[in-house]
Amino acid sequence: GSLVNANARAVLLDDLYFPKFAVTSDPHCKFMSLPEDDDDDIDSDYDEDEHNKLIDTSWIDESTGDDELSLVAAFKSTQRTYERKRTPDGVEFGRAYVCAPGGRWVEEEDGERKWRSAALQGCPKALRKKLAQKNYLDLDMVGAAPCLMMTLARTYKLEDEVPHLRELARDVKAARRTICETSGCTMDEAKKSINMVLHGSPKRRDESELLSKLREEALAIAGCLWDDPEWCDVKGLCIKERPKFQLLSRAWQTLEHTALMSAWALLQNDRRVVFIFDGMLVQRNRVVDKDRMVHQFEEATRELCPELKWAVKEW
Repeated sequence: GSLVNANARAVLLDDLYFPKFAVTSDPHCKFMSLPEDDDDDIDSDYDEDEHNKLIDTSWIDESTGDDELSLVAAFKSTQRTYERKRTPDGVEFGRAYVCAPGGRWVEEEDGERKWRSAALQGCPKALRKKLAQKNYLDLDMVGAAPCLMMTLARTYKLEDEVPHLRELARDVKAARRTICETSGCTMDEAKKSINMVLHGSPKRRDESELLSKLREEALAIAGCLWDDPEWCDVKGLCIKERPKFQLLSRAWQTLEHTALMSAWALLQNDRRVVFIFDGMLVQRNRVVDKDRMVHQFEEATRELCPELKWAVKEW
């Protein structure tokens, strides 16, 4: 431990390296190939060394804990290939994830287990901030799940039957404030409650009326997906306790992937961009005007989802 602390900064600065390809043991994963360097839409100035320098390790000192150091040290072998889920018949679904070695399950303070890895996408939020805030801006979709679920609602002509979901998509912060006022919780707790309901968590006895209505509306959309033959292959992989909600999550995450790819195309598919679930880290020197970039992202995804808004997230 003490030896790692003493030498970590020098080792990290010298040895950071991101090879292109990775191997996964998940039979339902398919790698999304990155464009070749000679493609017209690729940034011709892309350079692996330049990408490595975007990871900031200047904050590491002797007080840095071993848990953080072990993850940071693994960055020198991080593999930056993106992956998507696929059915046995090759049907792709879900959003893009980053494959990286050195991953493990960890238990959060609230008891929830999450996958953590050396990839910026998979590392703890606090560590990602230290590594990326100096050279990256965090551009995120605002309320991605309810917005993209509205796209599904329109597909099945359910717009008029999901008024609470529609209001949530229109102003997610207002909906969270309503839950705070009725339940006496914090905004973060309200956000988590909404996300849990939209993912099909068991109903609680003290659940607010708004959350109950959102659950009913989400289930109506999930029922249409369940009966849609186009989702038959993906439905066959939904084997958890609440398979209809699992299918719903996979459907809107598939739309989320499409939205991410539309926004990424505005950046000429620059491989220095890092996907972070419902958003992406974009190097600061590529963003001259934050508001203009947000507007361009919204225009790029408007046809897919008119409700979808983007924002530069504060670190």
